[in-house]
Amino acid sequence: MKLKILIILGVLLLVGVSCRDGHDGPLQKEAYGLAVYSPDEKTLTIQDELDTTEVRKKYPTDYASFGFGDEKVDLTQKVYVYFYGNSLEMVVSHLDIDRAPNYQLLAYRLGLRHFWHSLWPYLMPVAVVLLCLGYYCRYRYVLRRFDVKKGLNLVRQAHLLFLALFIVGWFNQSWLGKSDNPVPAALADVQADETVCCLDDNGEIAFLPAAFVPENLAVYRQNGEAFAVAITLTDSERIYFRSTYDEAQTILFRLYWWGMLLLLSSGLLFVAMLMRPRIARVMVVLGLIERYSNATEWLCSVSKKMEEHPEKRLSLLLEMDRRLFTEMVLHSYEELKKDPKALREVEEKFAASGVSLSQFMTEAENYLKSAFETVKPEENGTEDGNPAGGNSETTGGSADGDNNDSGGANGGSADKKGGA
Repeated sequence: MKLKILIILGVLLLVGVSCRDGHDGPLQKEAYGLAVYSPDEKTLTIQDELDTTEVRKKYPTDYASFGFGDEKVDLTQKVYVYFYGNSLEMVVSHLDIDRAPNYQLLAYRLGLRHFWHSLWPYLMPVAVVLLCLGYYCRYRYVLRRFDVKKGLNLVRQAHLLFLALFIVGWFNQSWLGKSDNPVPAALADVQADETVCCLDDNGEIAFLPAAFVPENLAVYRQNGEAFAVAITLTDSERIYFRSTYDEAQTILFRLYWWGMLLLLSSGLLFVAMLMRPRIARVMVVLGLIERYSNATEWLCSVSKKMEEHPEKRLSLLLEMDRRLFTEMVLHSYEELKKDPKALREVEEKFAASGVSLSQFMTEAENYLKSAFETVKPEENGTEDGNPAGGNSETTGGSADGDNNDSGGANGGSADKKGGA
């Protein structure tokens, strides 16, 4: 349960980090003009053409970024200085962000569109299903071998798997890769029947055949898909377009990836809940083997007889379930002793029905002792598959033992004593 809570909190934290740009406050234009950068003093001096009162300005660059995305800033040309709110964080760029709304929305739309047209949205759900099936098959294999060590390793492997997948989701931009083209390139050879994604002056997006694209729109191509905007993009704007396009794909990839991790977590928890009854059965069997030296021989004998006499499989299973159920009751009683308050409540309920809890457990323990300790390993079974010592009546009474404690362990003990 703790692991599930940590996973959910981790996903929410990573999603929150992924959905914010890491800066406080909106991006604001501070200055524009020729600038000189001093790496020793970590300062930027600029001749501001936007301010007529204070022309020469000096800014610290301890928390500055030069360029948006992969933009290379050439200080021999005029640059813009932007600040995030009142913070010392700033960006020096050739990009005029006042023009960004003319193409930024289209960059995001194309990035999201291309992600859904890639293989990732289809590969990840298939991988989740395969991992859940593999986990289920591995669980069955471990329980069938009664291997507790491998079972613990299986849980550890699931934890490591989640850790690895979270790391991959966080650093996915390092291997998901950028778009195919370094920057969108202007096109002059668009086919007349090719569909072009157009963004007009009003911010409306429409998909039109190339022959119907208005002449005032500049046509570009990104990852093989043509698009058109109402302005001619500068080199810096084309780089920023590509960075925005890749950012949209990365964000959607992370959200989708973590959504698949939540789905995988739910699937693995469902497998664990599905296998819980088998786990309890395995633990009961291991408890029998630990307490009684000839329990292993008895289990092997019953298994062999079920193969040799399929028609007696039901009676053999009933007898096996009766012994396992009795062991489970005794194990629960030992755990109950650790909580005196709960033990008193159970004793009162038994007393109300006219049965002594301690006597009932004593008879249940005597039943198992008579079934295992008084029978030699070589005498574990007769031809009908029942343990020696007159257990034919015991098998007949085991049907009630699965649903009624006193009818199972207590009644079985009485029949056993009578047979002896």
